[in-house]
Amino acid sequence: MSSPSSLTEWTKSQFSSLFRPSEHLFPEVSVFSADALIMVNHTVVSVVQFKTLLAEKFGAGAVQDADINWKELIYDDETGVVAGFVDVTRSMKFRIRAGPAQIHTYVGLSAKIVQNGDERTVTQMFYTSVDKAAEVHLH
Repeated sequence: MSSPSSLTEWTKSQFSSLFRPSEHLFPEVSVFSADALIMVNHTVVSVVQFKTLLAEKFGAGAVQDADINWKELIYDDETGVVAGFVDVTRSMKFRIRAGPAQIHTYVGLSAKIVQNGDERTVTQMFYTSVDKAAEVHLH
């Protein structure tokens, strides 16, 4: 089994890729088990619904770029739970004055990760997010 610190790195890499704008929906290989329990803002959703939600929010349609800033990510080695906070700043394709419009998405994440050999999957996840438009500074 790999070290717990690599569990946090794995989580960062997997979820950071989900937050980046992409022309296509998510790859066939999934970080989620087929029957994963996913709660988004206190509502149970399927894996497909969760991926659709992320594609709509972070997809390449209106989003030009995403800056991902992990505030904290901690793990519990015994339970396989990784929890943390991330601030995703999306720069939109349209502009306000001279710069791109920006939206901050603040995410609280708690995921139970099961490891079988070299393969890791998320079996349970609590995902809470709030969006806030970035301030526009007019001079």
